[in-house]
Amino acid sequence: MIKNYIRKDLSGFQPYEPELGQYPIKLDANENPFKHSEVILNEINEFTKDPFNLSRYPDTTSSELKKKIAKYWHFKKENVVCGVGSDQIIDCLLKVLIEPGDKIVMPSPSFSMYKHSTVLNHGVPIEITLDEANNYAYDIEAIIKITNEQKPKALFLCSPNNPTGNILSNKEIESVLKAVDCPVIVDEAYAEFTHTTAIDLINQYEHLVVLRTFSKAYGLAGLRLGYALGHKDIIDAIKLGVPPYNLNAFAQFVGQIIMDYIDVYKSDLDVIMKERDRLIDIINKLELVEKVYPSEANFLLIKCKKDTIAKGLKEKDILVRDFSKHPNMLNCIRVTIGTEEENNQLIQALKSLE
Repeated sequence: MIKNYIRKDLSGFQPYEPELGQYPIKLDANENPFKHSEVILNEINEFTKDPFNLSRYPDTTSSELKKKIAKYWHFKKENVVCGVGSDQIIDCLLKVLIEPGDKIVMPSPSFSMYKHSTVLNHGVPIEITLDEANNYAYDIEAIIKITNEQKPKALFLCSPNNPTGNILSNKEIESVLKAVDCPVIVDEAYAEFTHTTAIDLINQYEHLVVLRTFSKAYGLAGLRLGYALGHKDIIDAIKLGVPPYNLNAFAQFVGQIIMDYIDVYKSDLDVIMKERDRLIDIINKLELVEKVYPSEANFLLIKCKKDTIAKGLKEKDILVRDFSKHPNMLNCIRVTIGTEEENNQLIQALKSLE
């Protein structure tokens, strides 16, 4: 019955559905594998001491959290908008920009929510295929050419790109910003694992939006907290699509604590990056691996010689992301960088599958 009322253009549309179940080693979602420090956990526990934190609606503007984010990046709070993960900010922006049939340009392979949100908001996704033979590097000339030809309402760039791990330099991003007129959204969900950010370009380009999240580097995937930085005009535009009280009081409270202790996480990030380099070196030498792509993120995209590796690891209680059937990532798996112990168990499991 309900099928008769669903939009016809959503026929065949599949929602985002991650793998369910509990696994001793979970390396599928690019989460931070480390526990929060006792100091931070003690601060978080203060939330429950005020009974009104639960019974009152949260600050609908996330004002205090925005102030701390803005101070950290040397902006005003008017340059910040917070959301339930960067997913919600993507959706809010597209709600405001898209009229039925409008185009949105995005790389492929990349974060699936660009395409999902475009379709759900009556837009037309225009995908620019990243060349596997060139390690999925962005072709800047092609991006500029296609964007100017298609005249989209927005262009998405992901750096480091998920799931391929490669980055765009600020020089490359600036080349795009100079050449196109539409809003350019640079998704930096994994930027803490590299040493470059397009945030430095915001004051020069009013059509630039940079997305950030607390889910990856700062271990708050369970709370769903993200934000965008940009010129006041484009941030005000995003706010048009943000629902009231979108960010719960606990997420705002914890987000402020993270901003207060943000330097505490640098040691964890250093460990993850060192482990990333170690894994690249070891996994590249395995018989069942064809290639490990260069990565500037907290994950590796690995091209295997057969399409059964993710299944084999799952049978050994290790969950990774299976991209083996993706037409541009055949036989590939994506592996989150875990703790040293988790990574060692991954290596042994991969060796046993040879």
